[in-house]
Amino acid sequence: MSMKENTNVKLANILFPVGEGQENCRELFFRASSDNLVCNERGIVVTEGYADFCTYFNGLPACKWRRYCALSHFRLSLRMTGSGILTLEGLKSGESGPYTISEIHFAQSTPELITCEFDSDDFDFIGFKIEPDYGSVIELFSGDYTVYAWDRSIRDIKIALCSTTFKKEKYITDNIRKFQSFVHSEFGCASDSFHMFVVDNGRTLDTEVLNSNSVTVIPNANVGGSGGFTRGMLEALRSDSSFTHFILMDDDVSVMPESFYRLFVLLSLATDEYRDAFVNGAMLSLGQPYRQFEDVATVSKSGVLCKSKPDYDLRLAKDVLANETAPIDFPHTYGGWWFSAFPVKAIKENGLPLPFFIRCDDVEFGIRNSPIYMTMGGICVWHESFEGRFRPSVDCYQFYRNFLIMNAVDDCVSPRMFIRRIHRSIRQSLRDMDYSAAELTLDGVEDYLKGPDFLKQVDGAMLMKANGSRNELFQPIDRLNLDLLSDAGVDDDVLSRRVYYVKRNILKSLIRSIPYDKHYLPSCLLSKKPRYIVKYGTMTLEGSSALCTNVVVLNATRDVASLRRIDRSRFRLIREREKRLFARFNREYRVVEKAWKDAFPYMTSTEFWERYLNMA
Repeated sequence: MSMKENTNVKLANILFPVGEGQENCRELFFRASSDNLVCNERGIVVTEGYADFCTYFNGLPACKWRRYCALSHFRLSLRMTGSGILTLEGLKSGESGPYTISEIHFAQSTPELITCEFDSDDFDFIGFKIEPDYGSVIELFSGDYTVYAWDRSIRDIKIALCSTTFKKEKYITDNIRKFQSFVHSEFGCASDSFHMFVVDNGRTLDTEVLNSNSVTVIPNANVGGSGGFTRGMLEALRSDSSFTHFILMDDDVSVMPESFYRLFVLLSLATDEYRDAFVNGAMLSLGQPYRQFEDVATVSKSGVLCKSKPDYDLRLAKDVLANETAPIDFPHTYGGWWFSAFPVKAIKENGLPLPFFIRCDDVEFGIRNSPIYMTMGGICVWHESFEGRFRPSVDCYQFYRNFLIMNAVDDCVSPRMFIRRIHRSIRQSLRDMDYSAAELTLDGVEDYLKGPDFLKQVDGAMLMKANGSRNELFQPIDRLNLDLLSDAGVDDDVLSRRVYYVKRNILKSLIRSIPYDKHYLPSCLLSKKPRYIVKYGTMTLEGSSALCTNVVVLNATRDVASLRRIDRSRFRLIREREKRLFARFNREYRVVEKAWKDAFPYMTSTEFWERYLNMA
């Protein structure tokens, strides 16, 4: 692709749901009024009714292009045959719509281009609909949105895509294949606009087979996500100092190459106000491919990670519109590294990530840089949702240790409120008889108090393995005793429900803040009949573990469960340790906090990381 002349620059291709699994979410591409519609790699055939392309992937987020790039006049081009009506439609935030912008009647027997120019000033989102005349068949082969841009407004962009993998060969090799195909089709074999750096922390990939003009595979020690991404960035800058941006992308995602293209054009056309902005791709759920889990999030004063938007059903036009118009400019905003792009100057001016191994590395990097964020429909990946993935080794130990470090260097939350949150988390774990979670939380606090030398020297992979062995073992529901499940109240209705959030109840919050616990009560006051709870992380979605000695714990997706039993002696040891540890924390936290602040510049420097990664 060349952007050296005053010409129409392609913003986005019209996409068809022909990839693996995409047939389950075709409403993200088009909505049909009839089942008499065929979709394949050639395009879409409409024999009756209509096909509506005012959708997540095929609509134009006009409000975003106006805001980020000061663009408002566009062209839609469609290559198709048949006779019928092409209707251009617009949506406005807060209004029902859609509104008809223009209509074109067409009749052609050979695949020819039909174009429609339009202004978007009055609309936030624009799409189109095609409807065949009676007895006619419309075949849509391809299409795109373009804009007329002056060469002086187009930036030279060169992107290094960094992906870290650990023994997930199927995912990463598929993404390598998609990336190579994208670079070849959109930029040509000789282009240097994109290069992919794959950091192989598991050392299982065949570099001779996978390396190419556009892909470099780097065998690496297992230094976690933060170490792998940092290795990728450093190798990129070593190989070519002219890269302008990085993309950090998880290995276990499914990505459409179009996301790379739309990102590239967005960065190329961004105004001066957004030239240094971070761009975060949305994370869509692999299990529910139409559900947007998150694009950007914020950190609350008490240290809660809060999504900036609710879960949107992107099959629905109203949710697609809300997704584009919802505000994302909040204090302490960050973007997850499932797909996150940012300028190279961010690491040159503010340093590389901290060596957290995993968890909070992306949060800390976002908080530290405090950038403007851009998001846009169609820039996304599919990733396994987090509802069923609670692991105390990660979500207790790694989270609390790394968050304490982050707060020491970035001052992003109230220390007093966050410590209260840790106490509440421990108390809730004990009430639910999740003793390992409580112990690993305390381990995280204790290791934070060891200061930066601990993090510089610890073998993160060995530590993760040791802590992982202490995670609770969940079993598939069908392997649990049916009588046990029945006694606990787990029936088909419970197992079929899919609720991932509960509204905040002030009364329940107050009750949870009271330092009561069944472990203090005599056995005669506790029921031996088991109960059940459904957990999403530390949050209880359903059920209660109060006043019982046994509880069946289901994860949020309700496909696995575990049985917990009361252990009074273990409870007592944890409570005693908690008291001693936080007494020490109160004595030492100012000294420890200063040590982290003092070590921060070195621990985010190229010198540190090259030594840490044995790159010298």
